[in-house]
Amino acid sequence: MREEANKILAALTHRLGYADPTSCKYLFIGIEEGGGPYDLDAFPLETKPLELWAGSVSKARKQWSPIYTIMSKIVAQLENIADLETYQTTQMCHRADVAGLMNLFPLPKKSIDSWPYKALTREQYQEWLFCNLHERYAAIRHELSRMPNLKATICFGSTNWQDFINCLSLSWEKYTEKDGVRIYAPRRIVLTLFFQYRYGTISDDKIPRIVEAIKSLEEGG
Repeated sequence: MREEANKILAALTHRLGYADPTSCKYLFIGIEEGGGPYDLDAFPLETKPLELWAGSVSKARKQWSPIYTIMSKIVAQLENIADLETYQTTQMCHRADVAGLMNLFPLPKKSIDSWPYKALTREQYQEWLFCNLHERYAAIRHELSRMPNLKATICFGSTNWQDFINCLSLSWEKYTEKDGVRIYAPRRIVLTLFFQYRYGTISDDKIPRIVEAIKSLEEGG
């Protein structure tokens, strides 16, 4: 069991998200990848340098998760995209797209409180985070630094705002805050509530406020 756990923990370091650094304008950063796979036979255990996942988000995942629906509505308003469904299912988070998605934490789970794995204990995972999270955060910052067209970084999940602040080194940065949206204008970073309808944290009437905050970054705050 320990050997299998070590393989999983080694692979976790390499899971950052989906984005094309050359085209990404709006990078969304969530808490962790939702859903599965819970079957460790399908878990990517290859060893490679810290980087974004190759490939793209599957159509089935984007149709299942409301997070992608909210992301696509935000991007559609920013980029004047008329066919929202086609964009969400066939373009968003693919190569050459303007949107990207990363996660603070790498292990797929249905929720923060759930633990669907048998080959890896929660304690082993917490130990790994304690020892390696600084490396992951550094990798995320590195990816941001090589996105020449990046206009905004949108971090969603208010219960983890402090983790976003730690990851992006925002502790001493000035900000403004209104209606559950915090704006770090000089850094072009926006913190919002979690993108999940079932938790009652984001609804359609909140999306214009997020769009407004992102546009304010382009206008100099």
